[in-house]
Amino acid sequence: LNTMHSRAGAQTPFSSINYGMDTSPEGRMVMKNIMLALRQIAEEDPEVELVYPVHLSPVVREAVDTYLRGAPRVHLIDPLPADEMHNLMGRCYMVMTDSGGLQEEAPALGKPVLVLRRETERPEAVAAGTGIMHSLASPETMRAETSSAVFHWMSTSAGSTPFSVSR
Repeated sequence: LNTMHSRAGAQTPFSSINYGMDTSPEGRMVMKNIMLALRQIAEEDPEVELVYPVHLSPVVREAVDTYLRGAPRVHLIDPLPADEMHNLMGRCYMVMTDSGGLQEEAPALGKPVLVLRRETERPEAVAAGTGIMHSLASPETMRAETSSAVFHWMSTSAGSTPFSVSR
């Protein structure tokens, strides 16, 4: 993750996290793994900040309280209106999400996306290199996949989007 500091300029680099739609038993296990991985990243890298607008689902909030609350440099905030979420994404260096909408919006803002799902309804983003699928295998894989997503983004598609952008 440290390799992205040059893209962040003098600002503190941070990732915007949006996760929490799948609350099935399998989804809860995946959620646990993702949150443990985020905690590990925050604990191991003193230069990384994570901002997480936490979904209102009681299942998601319970997982956040159990696995992320109190982690260093993890900022847990209430959900944001669309305009404020776009502002947050525009200021971060990477977006981690399970949201199909954010998989479209982040590349339009020039941000790489680590897709926190087993499959995506936006395969064109993955094909274009603006989104990288996270394997969801274990907390240990997230750091490598996060770095891989940014390296891939920087080398192939920075600033491009496969989706139409209206101005």
